[in-house]
Amino acid sequence: MKVGIVSTVDEKLDAFLEELENFSVVNYEGDDYTVSKIGGEEVFIVYPQGNTKENIQAVVEKLIHHFEVARLIFIGFAGAIDYKLAPLAMIIGKNHLNHQNGEIYKASNKLIGSLSRSYPSAKVVDVITYGYFLENVEEKKKLKTNYPNIAAIDRHSAYLAEIASIHEIPFISLYAITDNANDQAVKNYKKYEILATSKTVDIILEFIKSKHFDK
Repeated sequence: MKVGIVSTVDEKLDAFLEELENFSVVNYEGDDYTVSKIGGEEVFIVYPQGNTKENIQAVVEKLIHHFEVARLIFIGFAGAIDYKLAPLAMIIGKNHLNHQNGEIYKASNKLIGSLSRSYPSAKVVDVITYGYFLENVEEKKKLKTNYPNIAAIDRHSAYLAEIASIHEIPFISLYAITDNANDQAVKNYKKYEILATSKTVDIILEFIKSKHFDK
């Protein structure tokens, strides 16, 4: 099976390369796709250049149409809206709300179950894609009031989930919490990003290698 992995954090791509025994890099229309075998699956890993909504969705379209991936995984960082989520907590996205258009895109229940069995301590939560780094406490409180089921905020995942939904490609997202979406967000992000990167990459690698993947 072909699996696409998208990260909007370039450190995660570097962390993947350190863990892969054999890989090649294919440049297609300006983006580099790292190709490797993980647990018997053919995996395509990409860091979209620019990280805009348009670039991210274009990369996902290429993964689906050119590389013909059958599963799509997003890995990234998120800020906690739910105060129970501490830095370095791992979360799995269930419903992905695009703040720009109000649309909700659901992850694959099958993949959620598989990843939860592979890494039981990860919490399954709803995530809102906001488009920028949230550092304002009052804005955070407003988000929590308007969207009481939202536990975390990120900048990109709903864009991927939208394309996966259109093409009916099973999609899953995994995040490390790096901050509490407040006035200390940037400071905490910088404090935890290296550990968060390593943890997220290790979990996804073990997930794809495990007996739980896509089961």
